[in-house]
Amino acid sequence: LSFFFFFFVFLCVCVTLIRMMWARRPEEGVIGFVGGVEFKTRLDRKWHGVNSSVVPRRTLVRSWIGSSRRTGRVQGAGVGVAASAVEDFTGKEKKDLWSGEWVGHEGRFSATSGKVIPLPNYYVPEEFAQWGIEPRGFESNNSVTLRARPSLSSAGSDGSEAVEEISTWIWRKHTRILPSVSMFADHVDVEEDVHEINVGEPGFSAFEDGSYFYGPSVLRCRESKLVLHPIFELVIQNPVKTESDQPERVLARFRFDVEGRRVDGDIQLILERFDMPFANGQFIEGGSGYRGGFTEDSPVDPADLSGYWKRSTPDAGVWTLTETSIPLCFPRGMYFIQNQDNDTGELLLGMGWVLEPGRQVVVVRRFDADGNTIESSREELHK
Repeated sequence: LSFFFFFFVFLCVCVTLIRMMWARRPEEGVIGFVGGVEFKTRLDRKWHGVNSSVVPRRTLVRSWIGSSRRTGRVQGAGVGVAASAVEDFTGKEKKDLWSGEWVGHEGRFSATSGKVIPLPNYYVPEEFAQWGIEPRGFESNNSVTLRARPSLSSAGSDGSEAVEEISTWIWRKHTRILPSVSMFADHVDVEEDVHEINVGEPGFSAFEDGSYFYGPSVLRCRESKLVLHPIFELVIQNPVKTESDQPERVLARFRFDVEGRRVDGDIQLILERFDMPFANGQFIEGGSGYRGGFTEDSPVDPADLSGYWKRSTPDAGVWTLTETSIPLCFPRGMYFIQNQDNDTGELLLGMGWVLEPGRQVVVVRRFDADGNTIESSREELHK
């Protein structure tokens, strides 16, 4: 009997070690190249120990191809970030406004109707259908910080060689907490995405409160589908004090069809509040089930957006939503602006956020008929 007992213990230890080694092994697969950048998907499995569970973590990985990379900038884009603006945005005083651990709720909304899109069935446990639960979003965690990266400047027109420079990037790891049914409090099923933004690019516009608008500064129809459907990302910081007395913001991310001059696919919205200084997403609240968020609420009433709004800049006129710029209305006072002026050909893209009756913040980018950026702006509006 003692022999069989020790043999059973030995077998359990071997199985445990094999599972731990397997859990640490990432799987990668190349999905494409963009401008010398190789995009991979990586499936990481994290060992939790107590409940012997393996949690899938899917991460988008960017790795530079080759020993050097040359980058060029579009001239005449009508927008840019001066060195002083970059230093101001990335300085400690402003960095504290947007870096750190942000917790909240993520949802996806139709770009045609503005309605929330329920989670696909493969994300939802079978028990949820029996309980009558239909999740409309994910619990979310964003870990945001700055990272420096060496890069090569473009070669000069006089034949001078490219010079190595240090560029500054916003590094954001988004952890999506999946609905689950588990008996273990420390079991969390997650997906991860890593996003990076070069704050020195012409398409990055920073604002004093920590809000920003990122995307191409020039919209041009080219052969590459990745260029024809570029990604925009913008953040609006809430200037109104919240009940939790913690900073609050909304992050929007979407693809844009350059040829069709419309949003391609759906719109990702994350409403979140500051939780703690940057910790690389290591402190994620676990548990079983699903907690709803702003996606469960009703969208903002278009009547709350109508009429004339006073702009924060004196003598700047008024802000109004015309019939050609009827917005997509989302919950919690948020709405999406996409307006094509048929007379001038100008395009207006951005987000608005009604914070309280008679007060809202808008972050927008305006393009001319040729696709060049005229301006990017952040304004507080009052009635």
